[in-house]
Amino acid sequence: MRRPTTPPVDQQPAPVQTKFLRLFHAVPLGHRIDGWRVCWVGGWDRCRVLFVVMVEAPQDDTIPKARR
Repeated sequence: MRRPTTPPVDQQPAPVQTKFLRLFHAVPLGHRIDGWRVCWVGGWDRCRVLFVVMVEAPQDDTIPKARR
């Protein structure tokens, strides 16, 4: 019995730009801030009452190109 094989994946995952923000109020996952999407909620800063979140935005050049 032969095992089915999958073709090799030659496309890389789309690059994503990320950054961390310190906010004065808590936000839920998926919340949008100036076009950036909250993808991680970390907690709070030690010195002040600031909520640390990571936001992501896809790069502009991530549109897949058709292969011929």
